Amino acid sequence: MKFLDKLDLLMAEKGLNKREFSLQSGIPYMTIINFYKKGAENVKLLTLKKIAAYFNVSLDYIADDTITERGCNTANLNCFTGDEIAMIQAFRLADDDDKAIVNAALRKYYQQKDVQKMA
Repeated sequence: MKFLDKLDLLMAEKGLNKREFSLQSGIPYMTIINFYKKGAENVKLLTLKKIAAYFNVSLDYIADDTITERGCNTANLNCFTGDEIAMIQAFRLADDDDKAIVNAALRKYYQQKDVQKMA
């Protein structure tokens, strides 16, 4: 299945049109339109990653026409959900103090998880 066929299928499954997909994924609308007008042979890797992350499918599935398995393993650090991408973007925009608060909260959370595993 070709890239645009996969993109059409994924958008249809979520009930999205191109504009809604653009708004929700953070991919510029004209970028998406140009896939259809000019072809999608030279899509940037960053754009492919955003698409894969938004739809929670593997980058291989999006980029390779011969791959039909969608799998996005949550252990795969190269595959992010839309929520994860939003969190990363927010973290990058945060100032150093806010980043320190987030990091402290995560450390505390995982320390509690380790204690629970030992109990």
